Amino acid sequence: MTTWNLEEVLKLLDESARIALHYFESPTREFKQDRSIVTQADKEIEEMLGREFDRPEDGVYLIGEETVETKDETYLKEALKGKAWIIDPIDGTSSYANHLLSWGISIAYAEKGKITEGAIYLPVAGKLLITETDRVYASQWRRDCSDDEPHLVPHKPVLPKPPFEAGVIAIDQGNTRKGHRFPGTVHASGSSVFALLHLFMGGYVSYIAYAKLWDLASGAALMEKLGFLGSFEDGKPYTPSIDESIYELSPEAGNHRWKTRGRVVFSGSKEGLQYTLEGLRN
Repeated sequence: MTTWNLEEVLKLLDESARIALHYFESPTREFKQDRSIVTQADKEIEEMLGREFDRPEDGVYLIGEETVETKDETYLKEALKGKAWIIDPIDGTSSYANHLLSWGISIAYAEKGKITEGAIYLPVAGKLLITETDRVYASQWRRDCSDDEPHLVPHKPVLPKPPFEAGVIAIDQGNTRKGHRFPGTVHASGSSVFALLHLFMGGYVSYIAYAKLWDLASGAALMEKLGFLGSFEDGKPYTPSIDESIYELSPEAGNHRWKTRGRVVFSGSKEGLQYTLEGLRN
């Protein structure tokens, strides 16, 4: 595929979910160099998506969690300035490998260094959000139900309302180890796409993440189209742009390469965003 096509992306999400659910009962586990877990489902899904998306001869490139380190610098530079698919075959692999529900599949598309489209699918929960130009569609889609197909409906975002102390703030695993002061409930799901989808569906007041490009790419597209907000702790806006002001892109960054330049807060309102930023700063 050389450009975003909603129907074709849905087919690829369906096939990705088929692979993931096939191994879900007893996935194998391996440790990568950074000691994070990878399963055969991660590898098989990325290999399948790579056959569709990795087409440098057509000016289309792939940035995927499991294969990005196999790409040379020339390839990556072309990907960041041209057309690129950004994928996380299973975001929340630790949850997946331990038979928990908080994991999902993410496919995003970028042109000229900006993420323009994205899709998040949670196969076990049966929840889908997907973009098409300026629209966002939602579906309750349980692939394990016989002959079930996604019935897309326009998604109307649910925004957080005060008192925010009565709501729930989602936070990634890395941030659970850092100081913060929130009087209400804090939830660490272990998956950015799981947290972002539920944020956009009204389950969370906000989401705090210090994460890599493929963790947030689909969420960045959804954020912009739904009118949600993203901000770094210092108040600098988080945007769908893929540049050095947002991410560590230099190979000299080592294990931090592709990570955001600090913690990012996502919320559906200025008040919710400010509430969360103040909780991080105090």
